[in-house]
Amino acid sequence: MTALKEFNTWKAGVEASFTGKQHRLDYTETPNYLFIAAMISKNFGEHFSLVINCENLLDYRQSKKEPLFFGSITNPTFYPLWAPIDGRVVNISVKWKL
Repeated sequence: MTALKEFNTWKAGVEASFTGKQHRLDYTETPNYLFIAAMISKNFGEHFSLVINCENLLDYRQSKKEPLFFGSITNPTFYPLWAPIDGRVVNISVKWKL
């Protein structure tokens, strides 16, 4: 689901997605989870805008539910990935039109 609203020189948006249980090769199931992102943008005239984007607002990570690898740190074996592993992410961008 995505929603975007514009106010004069501002834009704000929210995006949400739900990932249901997934079946692994060993017949176990992964938990379901909700992923939410948001964005806000401000235009300064016709040539300049600033955007702040935030992803994984709920900070859902696979590593909070189970280990990402087993074995030693020098010889790891990795489990399959089924959810985000990087946590909450915030970035800022500047757009300049010539």
